[in-house]
Amino acid sequence: MLVFVGFMGAGKTTLARDAAAVLHLPHHDADRELEAALGSSIEAFFDRHGEAAFRAREEELVLGLLARGGPAVVSLGGGAVESPRIRRALGAHTVVLCEVSLATAWQRAHGRGRPLARDRAAFERRFHERAALYEQVADAFLPEGPKEQIRRAAPFLRDLEAAGLPGLRLLWARAGRSEHPVLVGRGVLGGALPWPARGRRFGVTDETVGAVHAGRVPDLAGLVEIPPGERHKTLATAQAVWQALVAQGATRADHVVALGGGVVGDLAGFCAATYQRGIPVVQVPTTLVAQVDSAYGGKTGVDLPEAKNYVGAYHQPAAVLVDPTTLATLPAAEHAAGYAEVVKTALIAGGALWERVGAGEPVDDAVILACARTKLGVVAADERDGGLRQVL
Repeated sequence: MLVFVGFMGAGKTTLARDAAAVLHLPHHDADRELEAALGSSIEAFFDRHGEAAFRAREEELVLGLLARGGPAVVSLGGGAVESPRIRRALGAHTVVLCEVSLATAWQRAHGRGRPLARDRAAFERRFHERAALYEQVADAFLPEGPKEQIRRAAPFLRDLEAAGLPGLRLLWARAGRSEHPVLVGRGVLGGALPWPARGRRFGVTDETVGAVHAGRVPDLAGLVEIPPGERHKTLATAQAVWQALVAQGATRADHVVALGGGVVGDLAGFCAATYQRGIPVVQVPTTLVAQVDSAYGGKTGVDLPEAKNYVGAYHQPAAVLVDPTTLATLPAAEHAAGYAEVVKTALIAGGALWERVGAGEPVDDAVILACARTKLGVVAADERDGGLRQVL
């Protein structure tokens, strides 16, 4: 069961209904069913009996909905996650967090018959208090954006639910006109999920990473290995990759799989952006720097003798697959370089991420996920480095 949650005004009902239509599944809206059970509007019941009585009735109905089982899409009221019993019950389902900014939420909710959207200060407190609860239960994160994005995201949500991998998370990334899934979790390279791009897969990696991880990418039609290191991120290496793709028969119907750290991601992405005037690339980052930063945002390129990254293109990936188990083989120096990027990202994000990193807690899957969310949020607001993205 796919369960949509989020704050007031996030558009949960509309997004869930549209996802259900795409997936040919029934849709159940908890608020509408609750009003039918109450025999009155939520606002009227709330004003007559108070919040405590409302939450008790809501909890009873939502637990019943979640216990029905079977394929379905459900949308919950914004405050349902405040119930510990509901949060425990959500653990058996795939939960989609519909994200919304405070300003948008207030604009949509205030004056629309919502009893908890009358006082701005109280509204803001609830917005910040619930944020951690939403993140605690979420398996997928759908950013604020055009409602049509759910039609493209829905098949990936279905695959996420079917995979059943513990700890697997989906971030839906938006940058300009581009949208793509970012999958973060242990075992994401194990074949439990359908591959996220069409056509044959041609891997580009370096000789070190290829020896360890190339076998984990299923059904490669070809593989190009380059020497490791920044000094090989050159036009000469790019030409060697292009020529290898030609020799291996790659066409415009195929795509590149960039398997490695930042150098491989930049170079392979650039080769994909320019090969036959552009083919898709799936980024599979295997270093901490790449998993928290460089795999996202579509910057690709190579170095010139005069300067780094002077030849390149913005080429958003078709997908990003982040498997933290690939970090087990990472040298200590690479971990240290990645940790510096984690600290920088945590400073930008603030809040809970900075509290964890600032306290010296280890970099685990949750920290990688939070860093990726931060980077994707900045890129969505400023894809081409026009302002905000310069903080990165």
